[in-house]
Amino acid sequence: MKSFLAAYELSLIPNMSCIAWLLVAAYFFTTIIAIKLALSSSLRQLEHSIKHKRFWLIIASIIFFLGVIKYFGLVSLLSGIGRYYAYRDGWYERRGAFQVVFIIGITTFILIAAMCFKYQSTGIWRNNWLTVMALFYLLLLVLIRIISFHYIDSLIYSSFMGVRLYWVLELSGVFCIGYTALTFTRKLNRKKI
Repeated sequence: MKSFLAAYELSLIPNMSCIAWLLVAAYFFTTIIAIKLALSSSLRQLEHSIKHKRFWLIIASIIFFLGVIKYFGLVSLLSGIGRYYAYRDGWYERRGAFQVVFIIGITTFILIAAMCFKYQSTGIWRNNWLTVMALFYLLLLVLIRIISFHYIDSLIYSSFMGVRLYWVLELSGVFCIGYTALTFTRKLNRKKI
């Protein structure tokens, strides 16, 4: 394990591709948009203003966390640690069953979490359902990448004209959250909610 961790360099300025830098910037820009929305004085005019504020602060925290994970390449680190233990403990060849159960479990958890959010979010679901779905989509994408399911990896790492499908999928999820935050801000400023 020490040799594996020694091979992984944690750097304050990692050597990333241009698209990775774009993704990190998108995560952090979306975080700023969400924080700005949460702290907006326009939220006070809404019936459930405290719930809206809490919701957007939670979204900002999770998006920031995902940005940090992307910046430091922690998904690759976690995937590598899992691979190391699978080899060491002798179940690497049988990892497929574990991965399928893990994906089903995580998907079920995410769907239950979305339903719980809908139940708990009386008054704010109508304006934020797309943000919640995009966030759960991003979390599922990251978790699938961590467990490194070979068949899915071969699909999401396929590329067309030098652009990987994974980049498009991840950027579209981040963009969707940023877009919904900006649209909601614009609606608030026009006072049409």
